[in-house]
Amino acid sequence: MVSLEVFALLLTGSGLIASILYYTFTLQNTNKTRQAQFLMQIYNKFDTPDKQTAFTQVWNWQWSSFEEFWEKYNISDNPEKWNYLLSLLMFYEALGTMIKTEKLPIDDVYLIMGGMSIHLWEKFIPILGEIRERMEYPRFASETEYLYNELVKHRKKHPELGT
Repeated sequence: MVSLEVFALLLTGSGLIASILYYTFTLQNTNKTRQAQFLMQIYNKFDTPDKQTAFTQVWNWQWSSFEEFWEKYNISDNPEKWNYLLSLLMFYEALGTMIKTEKLPIDDVYLIMGGMSIHLWEKFIPILGEIRERMEYPRFASETEYLYNELVKHRKKHPELGT
């Protein structure tokens, strides 16, 4: 027959295990909720009239060579146009940093803004090296480039998502 002391110990141990499991599941759920809130806060920074104007402006930029790009959009002669680009780059730099430091999952970022981010950045790949050289800043848009590369990798791993 089981003594009262053994029964009390088993009951206490069971309660402790149940408490630990409850705490673990609650903590996991809280972390997922916080991550979702963080992602939406970032998205809300993008979903503003200023960012949408910047995106539309930059999306519609046309050039056939780096020289034409620099003439139309360089920082010295066209600060307003350059500010559109910088506004987007600052957003994408932060987003790339959050992906790199694993504060945001690439899956969620891809689903929310992957396609348009990839397409926009692909406009700048052919001239990026020259921009970095002209500005004497080799890390110009480096985290945006990192973000782009990670989004492209994610798209290749998940072709069912499309673009």
